Amino acid sequence: MAVKIDDEDSKDKLPSYCTYLPLRINDPQVVGFLDYDHFVVGILLLTVGNYFQYTMTGLFGGVAAIYALSYLRENFPSGSLFHILFAKGMMNIKESPRMPDPYKNTFTR
Repeated sequence: MAVKIDDEDSKDKLPSYCTYLPLRINDPQVVGFLDYDHFVVGILLLTVGNYFQYTMTGLFGGVAAIYALSYLRENFPSGSLFHILFAKGMMNIKESPRMPDPYKNTFTR
């Protein structure tokens, strides 16, 4: 609902029947120019390489992992690895309240 507020001092305050909706609520978290998960993987590999005194190897491994993660995210949908492993018979689906045992022929609620 659009509300016209004439007073300059009360522009920051909304009436009780209005709510504030942020415009960027679904934007991804970004650190510099990298997504947050890409940044964490790169820093983690750099830290492990530095711990074992292979800083350049860790740096190159981090950059390679960032590129690989970007490639996989762009070209494959979420959950495709689990789908491939299940289709090949290498992974079973764990029984949970949301996912009952797929090999039982019973009806569930």
